[in-house]
Amino acid sequence: MLEVIRLIGDSNVKYVANGKDLKEEILMCSWLLQAPTTCGACGAVDISLQGRSAKDFLFAEFRCNKCGAKTTMGEYKNPKGVLFVKNKRENWQKWGNGEPQE
Repeated sequence: MLEVIRLIGDSNVKYVANGKDLKEEILMCSWLLQAPTTCGACGAVDISLQGRSAKDFLFAEFRCNKCGAKTTMGEYKNPKGVLFVKNKRENWQKWGNGEPQE
């Protein structure tokens, strides 16, 4: 069992991974270990972790509470359900007038 606690925005996020070995547990926790500390669009530190669904698909993303930009997470094929962060600066996207969106 591997437990990771990381500050995202103003919230501590705790994730516990139970994999078959340490390598798999690290992979399972990598989304949190790679979580952005600043917005890739405006540089703000006010980021939140959010989830949403659309057309039977589930999405996990980090959203900037200042400018409304977001970056999504992808999912590894194996092990199923393990996420990774699309954390490059060009992956942060803003829609509309940049207002934070629900």
